[in-house]
Amino acid sequence: MHHPPDSTLTRLLAPAILRLALCVAVGTGCASTPDAYRGPNGLIRDEAPVAYRIAVAEFDLADSIPQGSVEQKWYLATRDPKELQALLVDALREQHAGSEVVALDGDPRGPAINETADLVLVPHLRRAAFTYEGASGRVWASSALWLFTWIGSLWAEDARYTIDMLLECELVDPHTQDEYVERLTVQPGDVELRYWDRNKAWTTGFFMTMAFPPFWARDDATIVSSSLTAESMNQLAGRIKRYLVENHTAQVPAERYADVRFVSPANGATVGSQVDLNCTIRTREGVERLLVYCNGKNVSLASLGAASEVPQVEAQMQPRGDFELNFSATGVPVEPGANFIRLWLQLGSGDVTTRSILVHGS
Repeated sequence: MHHPPDSTLTRLLAPAILRLALCVAVGTGCASTPDAYRGPNGLIRDEAPVAYRIAVAEFDLADSIPQGSVEQKWYLATRDPKELQALLVDALREQHAGSEVVALDGDPRGPAINETADLVLVPHLRRAAFTYEGASGRVWASSALWLFTWIGSLWAEDARYTIDMLLECELVDPHTQDEYVERLTVQPGDVELRYWDRNKAWTTGFFMTMAFPPFWARDDATIVSSSLTAESMNQLAGRIKRYLVENHTAQVPAERYADVRFVSPANGATVGSQVDLNCTIRTREGVERLLVYCNGKNVSLASLGAASEVPQVEAQMQPRGDFELNFSATGVPVEPGANFIRLWLQLGSGDVTTRSILVHGS
């Protein structure tokens, strides 16, 4: 029987192609997503960032949290407040939590913080412990991959851990140095790790995987602890962002409440050398005064093509009992690269609140 010239090659390559497709499907497409990363409309990182420049203070750790304890195989990778702060800052950036997230060096209630930050997050880590629970639900996929393509099995999450971690967050208003709301308490969920999250190449455990499935291999306690610590911070960041997106504004007291919606531009948008602002502002105290800043410099509204005037507080009153105004300004100049547009609002109570968005000038 005559076959096309490439039929033999196709028959030889088909199993390898099938195995590679299985590896990709199991290793990427079917990976479970922890609840901490989910929002009402999908992944929480895909939700628009809140219009805050967030400053994260150094961690405050409970004395009872162990590090490298002989009684506890997996442990918090570091007790250094600055290292934990850096992990949380990176995680909040990864989740696109705010217009900008920075590490705060110094007193979280310092007098000058209001010039740069719209919200200060002060983390208090009350407990942190990790427990190995056994093989994850994807151990069967890992085992199947190990039978047919050993290296592919190293990318399947096949080990499950329980995280007993509690983080309390003060959400401080930098303009008053008071907390916006009662302390936010967040906890991560369970974690599943791949072989590469637990070991390095060319170690004893690595060579063990050539004879046994990866979840039977010896794990490096230091690497596991680092992976669990980093993943915990990522999940905590997801929980914090979801709170800020969904619940924070409604819980702020009336004298500091301001729901500021940037209709345009979108947070993170790319613009030209100028940008037109269009905002909807709802408050419970009314807006007495409004200023616009770009990269820390006050923008003279009189110099722009057009800018809304802030009406008298009585004119902002709505039938439902709160206040609302629409603000627009055309031709706000921006520089090439990153620019922070900041609205400065003085409310009827006398308190000041700010919101910031990031735009990229071209």
